[in-house]
Amino acid sequence: MYRLELAHDLNNETLKSLYLSKKLFDEIKRVKFSDYLRMPTVKKEVHEIFSSHGFRMKQKVHVDSNIFISGIQNEVGLCIQMGYKNNWYYDMAKLSLLKSDNHIKEALIVLPSKELEKLCHTSNVATFELIIERYKIFKDMYKIKPHILKLDIKKEF
Repeated sequence: MYRLELAHDLNNETLKSLYLSKKLFDEIKRVKFSDYLRMPTVKKEVHEIFSSHGFRMKQKVHVDSNIFISGIQNEVGLCIQMGYKNNWYYDMAKLSLLKSDNHIKEALIVLPSKELEKLCHTSNVATFELIIERYKIFKDMYKIKPHILKLDIKKEF
């Protein structure tokens, strides 16, 4: 049996300003899976948890488009990225636009760990480890500095 864990290095004040409560982290830890797992299943579970903690899910980036981010709570934009590694750049562009239009002031991005990618038997995913390295190269291109959280998997004994 495996359980999810949302890892971060944020202090308590930052967590509070981003609407990330201990209860949210505890709910993510209660999500358990057997040996077989698919990324869409993980994403659905995480979406539901953020939704139950006040994030309005599937928010349009622009009124004249059908382009969305995962969610928004007050002035915090959320992208839960469990897909192809190049989609991360698109999410950053969407978050930058929202900041430019004064819809958000902060950005949260949830990315799977390399271990979660392996457990899901997939590849070319925007993993936390990959994106942290790529962000160092591209950070000056975007109008917002995201808080990047790692969605990890832990084996329970």
